[in-house]
Amino acid sequence: MNKHTDVRMAHTGDTKGVEETANSLYASCSTSIRQGMAQGQENISNSGRTCVVSFFTGEPYRQEAARLERSLQAVQMPYYLREIPLRCENWHRAVSLKPAYLHQCWHSLHTPLLYVDVDAVVHQNCEDYFNGLDCDFAAHWFQGPSGGYNRNRNDNWFLSGTMFFNTTPKANELLIAWLQVNKKKQTQGIWEGGGQANLAQVLLEKRVKDLRVHRLPGRYCYVFDKPWAYPEGEPRIIEHLIASRENKDSSKGKINSARRERIREIDQAKRASKEGNKI
Repeated sequence: MNKHTDVRMAHTGDTKGVEETANSLYASCSTSIRQGMAQGQENISNSGRTCVVSFFTGEPYRQEAARLERSLQAVQMPYYLREIPLRCENWHRAVSLKPAYLHQCWHSLHTPLLYVDVDAVVHQNCEDYFNGLDCDFAAHWFQGPSGGYNRNRNDNWFLSGTMFFNTTPKANELLIAWLQVNKKKQTQGIWEGGGQANLAQVLLEKRVKDLRVHRLPGRYCYVFDKPWAYPEGEPRIIEHLIASRENKDSSKGKINSARRERIREIDQAKRASKEGNKI
């Protein structure tokens, strides 16, 4: 049974200023939109189907977007990708666009949203799983195997690389609360945390009353080089390749060989699958 409710305009409180701030992020930049539908799906909007949404800010993420798009086409999931060129090369400013972009998608697509970072790949169609969720919001909290681990990270670490937003009033309230925290900090010149930490704060402080949260299994937010953080044998359905690591290494004259090797493995597997389908 589809548990989604179509609530297109569900504002609470005085949010006009926050929404104007969100909308202004797009007003001064040209955008390029890519969207695709599973076979037989003519329009994403109002479809009631979970739509994968993501954005990128130009090079070097354009090739990451192309890889994500190919993976979504291969598994036949509807998607909506948008290029939002930035005038600055500040990574924190780029990722802080997440809530503004999601806010816009939520109000324009009118269908459940599955946000995936653009440097991820989707290995398997998981639309039925997300269509069946009975919640307002879902994400993965990074945890190690039973018994714990010592990798200088806390258990229960919220990750924003894969997030589900339903078409419910509470999902919209969550986006508004996230935007409000971002706006408050950014007016103080603080851009760090806009893409993840500020949302974690909103969730931890329970700023949205009665928000129904579902914790996703690690298979939907698998960090490619952290296998020790997942149960043994956990499948990789949505895999995050963390392009920022390679970009940081490149700026230091280094090569992230582990990431490049994993991309090579993925590309080889995709080619082998295509060849097998031709036989």
